[in-house]
Amino acid sequence: DAGQELFDKMTTTGLSPDAETYAALFLNCKRGGEFERALEALEEATESGIQPTKEMYEGLIESAARNAKKDEAVEYFVRIQDELKESPSLRAYTSCIEACGYHKDWYTAADLFRDLISGDSAVPDTKLYNTVIYAVGMGGQLELAESFVADMKARKVEPDVDTFNNLICAAGNAKNPSKAIELFDEIIDYGMQRNENTYSRMMDALEGTQFSDDMFAAFKSLMTSGISGEKFTEIVAKQKSVEENSSSSIGSS
Repeated sequence: DAGQELFDKMTTTGLSPDAETYAALFLNCKRGGEFERALEALEEATESGIQPTKEMYEGLIESAARNAKKDEAVEYFVRIQDELKESPSLRAYTSCIEACGYHKDWYTAADLFRDLISGDSAVPDTKLYNTVIYAVGMGGQLELAESFVADMKARKVEPDVDTFNNLICAAGNAKNPSKAIELFDEIIDYGMQRNENTYSRMMDALEGTQFSDDMFAAFKSLMTSGISGEKFTEIVAKQKSVEENSSSSIGSS
């Protein structure tokens, strides 16, 4: 890894890393298994007399989230508040909530989000809303996910296609395929384009239900058989054409 190589070169040439150097290193430890390296670096930093900073802890939070280490992400999030007496950034909230989503810990994700919006230190954006909607949706909390969308709109934060994709995920986990189909149609109503994630979420939401038809079964088969992204996009385009022709036929009848 280039970041690790630069860090190693720095130390071998006699230069001393500072808190900013370690924070950057932690942010670089995002791939599988690298969080342990970040923890080793934290120990090295403290042993050399460097006191942890908010930026260092936030780097660890992001590294933990990318490595699906929820408990560790929450731990360093709390350390920012309790140990450093500072407010975590919007990015830290988003990473921590993301880690909760990986583990279907919708309660902690929702609690973190409520903590953020109860103060005035950070303003939630579309990415944060999408992250918390996904996290609670993974826990099957459809009504809670919808309440966050309502809050999103009330704050003049615009939903995007990922917002709907995550709502479809919530509907599927809540065993509500009818709602998933409704959301699938709303994407077009809002003037957005469905993407690969939209169809992927619909596969999961409709599988094994009375709404599972040949089209969705075909998409699931393609995804699990390793068909290339280009081929998948081509099929999505064909399906879109069928939908548009169908709509035109209905409109002209």
